[in-house]
Amino acid sequence: MRFAWQGFQLDHPDDWAPAVLTGNRSEGYVRIASTTRFSLQIRWKKADKAPDLSVKLTPYLDKLAKDTRRAKVAWSQEVEELDGKSVYRYQGIDQGRGMLFWSEPCKRVFFLEATAGRKDGLLPTFRDLVQGFASEGPAERERWAVLGLDVLLPSGLDVEGRKFQTGRTQLLLASKKLKIAAERWGFGLQLAGRHGLHDWVRAVAQVPRAEALLVEDDRVELFAKSMLKQEHVLAELDREHNQIQWVKVTSRSGERASWEWLAA
Repeated sequence: MRFAWQGFQLDHPDDWAPAVLTGNRSEGYVRIASTTRFSLQIRWKKADKAPDLSVKLTPYLDKLAKDTRRAKVAWSQEVEELDGKSVYRYQGIDQGRGMLFWSEPCKRVFFLEATAGRKDGLLPTFRDLVQGFASEGPAERERWAVLGLDVLLPSGLDVEGRKFQTGRTQLLLASKKLKIAAERWGFGLQLAGRHGLHDWVRAVAQVPRAEALLVEDDRVELFAKSMLKQEHVLAELDREHNQIQWVKVTSRSGERASWEWLAA
């Protein structure tokens, strides 16, 4: 499953899910956890130029070592420099494999670390998780993907809210010019079959008086305009994955959504 957040992205197993999401584009933390003891941690912080990575990594490992020895557990660690990255591994109370590096495209330092129990296998898992990691610099569009929601939206958006519920994923994003709601609903075929895609989208997107610009079996486009704002909604039924994705743009300056947003 794809996870894309704040200008970076990677793939993780389908049964893993974000357990912690904090921060903003300049600095933040994500932990993606499995149903067992495996998890992936991602930390990032803005840095206009490449820093001395050892200054950041050494105190982190020293603290882990101190906590481990305090618990009277053996500690071991290895660190090597590889293609401008600090790659490390440790074993103590738990075990971890990590990588610290500066991303030139987005001018940020990233910590990627997979952790597991002391006796769990981990190295292949870490390799798989970091292999597809990518960070983006300034671009016209930017991918956001979490828990099955996968959209390609205008860049420069900030997260204003989110809801992760069974069968429903919602992101509320905003810039100075517009607000965007993006949602993914499971059981899309059942929802469309029971309510009709057009009526269902009109209700969940909260645009009861919107004009229907397009009504098809698998696509709906709605538009509403008042003196203060305009709202533009695009929705698509994905039969292959049995889900519905929709986006709504609210603006005062005429911005509209694009079908490309739903084609990430």
